[in-house]
Amino acid sequence: MTEMLKTSETTEKLLKFIDASPSCFHAVKNICVMLEDAGCIRLLENETWTLEKGKRYFTTRNGSSVLAFSVPENYNGMQIVSAHSDSPTFRVKSGAEITVEGHYKKLNTEGYGGMILSTWFDRPLSLAGRAVVRTESGVKSVLLNIDRDLCIIPSLAIHMTRGMADHKLNPQVDLLPLLGGENADYNALIAEEAGVKKEDVISSDMFLYPRQHGVVFGMENEFIASPRLDDLQCAFSATEAFSNAENKEKLLISAVFDNEEVGSLTKQGADSTFLTDTVRRIAAALNIPEAEWLRKMPDSFMLSADNAHAVHPNYTEKCDQTNRCYLNGGIVIKYSANQKYTTDSVSAAVFCMKHQRQIQQPCFQLRIFAIWPHHSQQVFRNGFIWLWLPQYHAAALVEVLRHLVVIHCQRWETGNQFQTLPHNIRNADVIRFRVGGMQCQHTLFHAVHDVIARHPHDNAAFKMCRQVLIICQQFVKGFQLVCFRQFSSQ
Repeated sequence: MTEMLKTSETTEKLLKFIDASPSCFHAVKNICVMLEDAGCIRLLENETWTLEKGKRYFTTRNGSSVLAFSVPENYNGMQIVSAHSDSPTFRVKSGAEITVEGHYKKLNTEGYGGMILSTWFDRPLSLAGRAVVRTESGVKSVLLNIDRDLCIIPSLAIHMTRGMADHKLNPQVDLLPLLGGENADYNALIAEEAGVKKEDVISSDMFLYPRQHGVVFGMENEFIASPRLDDLQCAFSATEAFSNAENKEKLLISAVFDNEEVGSLTKQGADSTFLTDTVRRIAAALNIPEAEWLRKMPDSFMLSADNAHAVHPNYTEKCDQTNRCYLNGGIVIKYSANQKYTTDSVSAAVFCMKHQRQIQQPCFQLRIFAIWPHHSQQVFRNGFIWLWLPQYHAAALVEVLRHLVVIHCQRWETGNQFQTLPHNIRNADVIRFRVGGMQCQHTLFHAVHDVIARHPHDNAAFKMCRQVLIICQQFVKGFQLVCFRQFSSQ
């Protein structure tokens, strides 16, 4: 009974956190509040850092990613846990308003990440994000959450869909939200919420979010349904675990990155310099020589925590024949023969042995099959945030995930029983995530990345790599996005 009560309290805290985090910016703001309440000290990236042993710190980038770390008394390697702050949704374009026959105003939006589009129809929605506004002292960023039922994406009536059984939804036509009548003014709405004049709104990053709150359901309250479970449940648990962790020898790091759903190729994504910059600054502040830092890397551990597909009660054939996980069945440890996940036998054994009391019956899932667009065969779904950090390759890595039945819709379902489990991983064996959405291009990207990284000032090498990617662009749509994130300035 006590354990059930504890789980209920934790679940309630989780759902409140998700409800208060309608965008990645709000999620990071709330994580920062949790860290400050735990005694962590905020650091700014553009300031000089003075660190003290035994204290905890955190820093943010873009307002949508956050790294927290505790400085050990004696450095003996790292333990890192990480999650991501973003979820699939729709972003409002800069030219936001579309007038329909002089009677309606709808929003011009673009899909962010992959999702089940039909789940967004006929539900109360609103907008959240940030606006950059002009002030007397310059410009500032303002978080916005229009906390009311604001818009809806209307579906087409069944009487008008006859003969359209195979109709494929077009986000630019079928998924545009209705904002209001002919007098609706989106820009005025944003200005009012930001507390400025309409002409003082310079730009904004606004996203749709479903207004329905997360709930506990089932005959025995054994399940949870909530928006943004992927991956705010792991972001919440990682922050809770970090706040309660104690380790005088390991550098503990909790990393929550943005833009995992679109590939992590941003300055605040996992495939950025955010983590490496932070780690290097910590080493410099603590006067740890590079050789010593590298020598301790094999004693480090990274834990990749995201979400996995549980067996669907209506589509049981979609999962592996012998490696199957169920809601409330334990933590999922993912393997892949093609190394799409970071787990190997050693890292899995270390994790399971260390936490065997928390994981009585772990569910091991080798792979998850899904049908990807433009492919007739079944292919693997890649892992979470794949950190391109060569200096961390000596660390043991394991993919640990929570399982969900429905993924990438506007509302997710998972089990309620194990919400407290991540909190018990106190000295957190930290997370490593994979760059999502680029599963066809990893081999060539590795080659290009290595050439540029090893010859950063060689213009000939850079031009050669650029030509390679231009050729690849003809065959793989979007491939050119991979290279110019980090190296466009060269």
